Amino acid sequence: MKDGVHRAVGERLRSLRVAHGLTLQELSTRLSDAGVDVSEATLNRVENGRAMLRLDTARSVFGILGTSLGYIEEVIAEAQSRTDVDLTGKSADELVCEGQRQLEIGDYHKALSLLQAARDRLVLEEEADRELLARALILESDCQRRLRRFQLSLNAAKQVLNLPEVSVANRIRAVLLYVAVNNMSEDFFQARLYADYVEPLLEKADPKVRAYGLDVLGFLYFRMERFQEAVPRLETAKGIYDKLKAVEQASRVRVNLGYCFFKTGHTESALSIVRRARDDARRNGYMQVTGYAMRVLGRMAAELGDYEVAQQHISSAASLARKLRLDNELFICLFDLWRLYVKLGDKRKVRREMGGLRRLLSRVDSSLPEAREFLATASQGGNRRAKQ
Repeated sequence: MKDGVHRAVGERLRSLRVAHGLTLQELSTRLSDAGVDVSEATLNRVENGRAMLRLDTARSVFGILGTSLGYIEEVIAEAQSRTDVDLTGKSADELVCEGQRQLEIGDYHKALSLLQAARDRLVLEEEADRELLARALILESDCQRRLRRFQLSLNAAKQVLNLPEVSVANRIRAVLLYVAVNNMSEDFFQARLYADYVEPLLEKADPKVRAYGLDVLGFLYFRMERFQEAVPRLETAKGIYDKLKAVEQASRVRVNLGYCFFKTGHTESALSIVRRARDDARRNGYMQVTGYAMRVLGRMAAELGDYEVAQQHISSAASLARKLRLDNELFICLFDLWRLYVKLGDKRKVRREMGGLRRLLSRVDSSLPEAREFLATASQGGNRRAKQ
């Protein structure tokens, strides 16, 4: 296991260095200029998996390469999970295809292992297929987004935009990921800037790209509570996904569309749409979408005052998030339960959920809106009524 971790960190260091166009000597020089003494020979040993960087040195090295220490922790976690993934004898194209399949069924950790193995291999190939590399990076970015690792998602999308001679479709997908990530982290100003740029390009895009784009834009307007603009985009995206028989995507859009109808007062239609999305996702094995639908049903029940049903749905969603090792999604579920128990005045359960949330804090993305709200509210009084 130790050798596998060293090798994974080394591979990632090499791929990032090559992506930035730096030689080992140039990286060593930049580190020296920053007051960090790491020789070219040491960096070479790290890249070949024969040594590991000290924590303070690793922070400097990966910082120069545009990422954070948390990135190394993710690399290590993914390397540890790779023991369950057979990479033997697979081509980069096969790794990307299998990674996409694992992403669609919700096994994001396995998907990342496959996609990043393909990405690392392609970055180091002199005659690499740039479109395949772009596809691997886009899927990696989408996977990180779904895990709510926002900075890692943006890093992967940025690499796509920096690739020369990449198709317009893949550039559009990368920009849409910027929209999606900024939306999820509630930076609506940045999200709108990218959305306004990319939306005109969707008119001439192929159906898959257009559906994905309208899906992302519809969800943005929904989060901004501009429901009249959200609904037609989501409905068009759903229609295209249905024609493409893209069940996972269609189910996820139905959840967002149903919640949008709920917010505009169409309660029965909304519940029916989200329940159908949950059932379709469950029947086809898309467990992350199933959990998302249950969490949304829980939120709707809570807003309707049916707190027992809300607790059941959100607890089921939390159980799925634990099973799928989705720490950020689990945090959101526990956060929803915490707010529910605060509203009900159940101090024992409030303390229980607060304990779970605090234990998760070190493992979730710091820009997660629920994490920021929990820290702000808990620091101002803990058990007092949370913001609705």
